[in-house]
Amino acid sequence: MSKKGNLYLSVLPSDLSNTLPIDQKHFHVFDQRDVVRLLTDHLEIRNSKARNRTQMDDQKVIFRYDNRNVGEIEIRTDSDRHYREIKWRMNAPSIFKILAAHLDSDSQSYKQVAVYGRAQRIFSIA
Repeated sequence: MSKKGNLYLSVLPSDLSNTLPIDQKHFHVFDQRDVVRLLTDHLEIRNSKARNRTQMDDQKVIFRYDNRNVGEIEIRTDSDRHYREIKWRMNAPSIFKILAAHLDSDSQSYKQVAVYGRAQRIFSIA
């Protein structure tokens, strides 16, 4: 665990089953400062545009990488039940691609845990 109390982002495949034994899972650990810096540097941020009459411009904030949408923040106003809800969606494989491409990694615990960037200095499994 972290010695200094920093937070980490773990990115796991969306199809990873909770029924897999722990020895068949692989975890990726990033320091929060690396994540914020890399996403700030590599994501393009835009507001959405309406595609038809039932939609409104600027209802979502879109995160783009390599000319593709990889995430969004959406303000929900489609019903009384969802009114004033905010949804945050990110495409984990695309975000992982950005992080892994720009940080060195070190595998720990029989290569089940890959630790990237600054997290290598403060994260260990003991």
